[in-house]
Amino acid sequence: MNWKHLHILLFFWILYGVPLFAQYETGSYNISNYTPKEYNAHPQNWEVLQDIRGIMYFGNSYGVLEYDGTSWTLIKVNNESNVRSLALTESGRIFVGAQNEFGYLFPDSTGNMEYISLTHLLSEEQIVFGDIWETYVLGNDVYFQCHKHLLKFDGSSITITTFENEINYSFVANKTLYLSMHKIGLSKFVNGEAKLIQAKGKDQEKFHVVDHYRFENKDYLLYYNDGIYELSKNDSTTLVTKIRDVKLATTADNMVVIDKDVIALGTTGNGLYIINDQGEVTQKISEESGLQNSIIFSQIIDTHGVLWLALSNGITKIDINSPLSRIEQKNGLNATVEDITRHKGKIYVATANGIAYLNPCFDYNTSELPLVHNFESINSESWGILSLQTETDTILVYTNNEGVH
Repeated sequence: MNWKHLHILLFFWILYGVPLFAQYETGSYNISNYTPKEYNAHPQNWEVLQDIRGIMYFGNSYGVLEYDGTSWTLIKVNNESNVRSLALTESGRIFVGAQNEFGYLFPDSTGNMEYISLTHLLSEEQIVFGDIWETYVLGNDVYFQCHKHLLKFDGSSITITTFENEINYSFVANKTLYLSMHKIGLSKFVNGEAKLIQAKGKDQEKFHVVDHYRFENKDYLLYYNDGIYELSKNDSTTLVTKIRDVKLATTADNMVVIDKDVIALGTTGNGLYIINDQGEVTQKISEESGLQNSIIFSQIIDTHGVLWLALSNGITKIDINSPLSRIEQKNGLNATVEDITRHKGKIYVATANGIAYLNPCFDYNTSELPLVHNFESINSESWGILSLQTETDTILVYTNNEGVH
């Protein structure tokens, strides 16, 4: 057997059962990196969205990128500025927030998407709001959130609300628009005003929300340098997951809930972290493990369970829900694998270079990947390996050119 890329497909839980630390044995997921040269636009991507047809859209510094799974199309906005945010209506229309520019995508006579600007609804003096960092659909209205302005489009006209303090972040939950205001705290936008939510036990000035995610009809909030909270319908917040790692807590910028016990956190410089519901990091994905850039501006799970990342340099797709991952050369596996077994909770392999074992990755600061270690005393080609139960113990048996051991 001659493999160009040596690897093990890790589905040991199917074959041998799941040990408590199996999550730390996960190898490399199938990662697809799309470079600026490939999609022919600016390196920076600020937002990612999937429409009702399954087409992917990205807010790029040159416009809106459209990807149908085969080809890329760049749709520029009128002033050719950065596209910071995207939002999807129930009917499938995509609204676009850019820099001193906003509008929506609409198919032309050939079915190709084109950009339709809405800035004609404002006077020239009003078009000084800067970047639109978030765009939301709420009922029949669309909100465009800038640093100190909130633009509301009701289908025919624009209403602008200006705030004294900057808006750090905003989100929609409980059919309400919430604003995380700088030096004020978490507020909700009601009748044209931001009303502060009294959060028990919190220093309001530090009550800083950086992201929101809805999962199984529940709303989750990611707080800077803190953790993940559940937001109730009466606006109270309950701590769900405390982020234990200080570096992660201070750089986490966005999140998606993969399932009830698994959360993906995107950071501003440290890549992607997978944490469990106890706040413990079970895996880190950055350049070391195949990510092309470690600054993640936005992420979503698509309808097929695939994770998409909008990066400061490129776009990445990760098969995060796949039951398979790879242990390969970058893990220290440098020979053809002939056989595999789990012995006393640890994975052992028979290879062309002898016998090796997999050391789980418990400390992602040391290495992001589980590493394969070879037994120096067993360096001849081995063909089989077996965990054998005797009357007194469980022993490891292997075969090589010299016999059975």
